[in-house]
Amino acid sequence: MGNTPVTGLEEQIRAVLVRAIADDLEADFRTIDQEARFTDLGLDSAGLIAVSAQASEELGREVSTEEFFEHVSVAELAQHLARRTP
Repeated sequence: MGNTPVTGLEEQIRAVLVRAIADDLEADFRTIDQEARFTDLGLDSAGLIAVSAQASEELGREVSTEEFFEHVSVAELAQHLARRTP
């Protein structure tokens, strides 16, 4: 991931994911490390379901909980979702 440039769409997706995680954890969005694993941020299964639902609603497309396990950080998941956009 490290040197891959971040696209505008990817940045928008990151912002949605960070807000959803911060909401679930009742944390300041500025404290969310976008490179950290979701589990290291403190998200459990229930949290991932809530974040998945909020992200899906805000992005207007499904973001499955499975994708959170396959792409384990905000940065990885945002990159994946940006690539999957038509």
